[in-house]
Amino acid sequence: MTPGLRGATVLVTRPAGQAEALCRLITQADGRALRFPTIEIQPAGVDDATLENALACDWLIFTSSNAVDFALRAFGGKMAESPAVKFAAVGQATAAALRNAGLQVACVPETDFSSEGLLAQAAMQQVAGRR
Repeated sequence: MTPGLRGATVLVTRPAGQAEALCRLITQADGRALRFPTIEIQPAGVDDATLENALACDWLIFTSSNAVDFALRAFGGKMAESPAVKFAAVGQATAAALRNAGLQVACVPETDFSSEGLLAQAAMQQVAGRR
């Protein structure tokens, strides 16, 4: 049995809306979670032409579940209506967010959950002429 945190204070720097699960774990381990969000995640302002161009791409690559959430809001149902677009995710949580939205993930690394890990996948090796 692990000794837990023994009353230690842990500074939690995750964005305010994403800190609760970690704070609960800290409390369960006999620690004190001090919430101190250091970043705020906001969507980028994207015009309609940029959105339309993205849906004309061969691949849409997502690097976080936050990116999936923002894309779903920006595109509405149009991502699911674009059968030619393939979806790639940098990691399992990002892939799960895409799948939960009803999208099929065509490429996700098995172990190296990074941009480099994604680009090392076989599906990402033949990209000449692709968008």
